[in-house]
Amino acid sequence: MIEGLDLVQLAEEITRIENSKKDYVAPTGKLEMIPVSGEEVALEIENGRRERYGIGSIAHEQIGDRLGIPRRYYEKMRAEAPELLARNVNRWFERQPEKRLVRTLDGNVRAFLSDRY
Repeated sequence: MIEGLDLVQLAEEITRIENSKKDYVAPTGKLEMIPVSGEEVALEIENGRRERYGIGSIAHEQIGDRLGIPRRYYEKMRAEAPELLARNVNRWFERQPEKRLVRTLDGNVRAFLSDRY
């Protein structure tokens, strides 16, 4: 159970999550990582219109793992050179085209999964 919630609040939170989450199956060519304020990056998804999402830590791990970017290097770029991280990720999205499931919640990417998930 989520700490601090009674059963009614937990049920309401589960309903809120169900209504707020969005899943996109998109080719990597329709995804673009972009640097935003300071040390942050976001993921833009082209699905008829461009939508921008923050990226959660688990999704960052999954993106790096899928693209074969060593975790220490990925995290170093994320902390010190977000524009370099965005260029690297976008280049590998381009060179390794495939469909991915991008799971979002509350304006953030929370998972980067196989399109068969």
